[in-house]
Amino acid sequence: MKRLLVISLCLLTPLAAAAGPMHNLAAAAAIALRHDPRIARAGARLQQQRAGRDQALSGYRPDVSLVASAGRARYDANRYDDPARAPKMLELSVDQPVYDFGRTSADVRAAEADVLAAGAGRSAAVIDVIRDAAIDALGVDLAHRRLATETHNLRVLGRRLAYTRAKFKAGDFTGTDVAQARARYAHARARRRRASAAVLQARARLQRLTGSPVDVRLARQPAIRVPDTLGEALADLDSHPAVTAARQSLLAARQSLARARAQLRPRIDLIAAVGRDEQTRFSDTATGYWQARLQLRVPLYAQGWNRAAVRRAQGRLSEAETQLTSVRRRLKERVRRAWSARAAAADELSAARAQQRAATVALAGVESELALGSRTVVDLLNAQQELRDARLAVLGARYRRAVSGLRLLAATGRLRLASLRR
Repeated sequence: MKRLLVISLCLLTPLAAAAGPMHNLAAAAAIALRHDPRIARAGARLQQQRAGRDQALSGYRPDVSLVASAGRARYDANRYDDPARAPKMLELSVDQPVYDFGRTSADVRAAEADVLAAGAGRSAAVIDVIRDAAIDALGVDLAHRRLATETHNLRVLGRRLAYTRAKFKAGDFTGTDVAQARARYAHARARRRRASAAVLQARARLQRLTGSPVDVRLARQPAIRVPDTLGEALADLDSHPAVTAARQSLLAARQSLARARAQLRPRIDLIAAVGRDEQTRFSDTATGYWQARLQLRVPLYAQGWNRAAVRRAQGRLSEAETQLTSVRRRLKERVRRAWSARAAAADELSAARAQQRAATVALAGVESELALGSRTVVDLLNAQQELRDARLAVLGARYRRAVSGLRLLAATGRLRLASLRR
């Protein structure tokens, strides 16, 4: 009973974690790793390549077969009809490869390289899923923060509208002032509704990766550590799993070409058999036999299949070389773009924070001057809108800086779940 309770708690823990809002990106990324189809597809490919390696290793092992037959036959020799016979045969044969001029060894090395490429491809898929899940989780948190900002702005404008109406009744403000405050309040309500819908849309994007509804509300923005310089970031490219996968695919293509060329060479096999037959065309008595021989097989003409296999392997090798170059260039471009985006977002964040501080001071000044009669309601509403815009600008800049950091870590191959727990 106790064991059943422990198992039940273990099964219910992920569901309980997903029920309430998550406060870190690693939790959302961990759920995505369990449910994203890319991980399952990469795992299936790795399993397939491992099976291919086992098939390649079978080239070193013997081929053992048991053959049995039984039937009815009638033979006519020199116009003399033998009585009908019931030929039977039972044979155990063993075909052991002895030397195939590197055919099997090349096949095994190619299969091992394919396994390594599939493993690196799975690691690359893990990085991509963590990156996408973390970015979408940040998007959910950003949507919540924007909704909170719009809600606060709506509340403040509601108080501005009530204040304007009271002043209008007292004869201090005009009907135009009330209409302007009402218009700003209606606009703020529409913006809040759009912000509320944006939360649902952001959660739907995240659910595409997690497979179930997940809510994210971060207590604070994660401190994403990135390389100190662009040169350091570019130096990490060769250790990226995608580059490793392309490099191993290139090695597999080279070994596949070696195997295809080995098909044009002879091979030597040891063939052994032991068996028993009876009532054959030569004798109606039972005969036991055994044999052992070395067999040299020299390919002369294979309907052009071997030559075509060589050309196909050469094409695969050229494609693998191009793919390795393409992967390196693509990752280098991603690193440069993410580095530039992060630098731009950092500058934008500094400017947005300065804008927010200035807008806060300006709003306080307009409120004081409005009480003295040197400012109008429109000035106050404009100052409130500028403060709201500044706050949204800060949120957007912080989000873009975090996203560019995630993309930079993913492009360098450094992104891990531990990177999101800092």
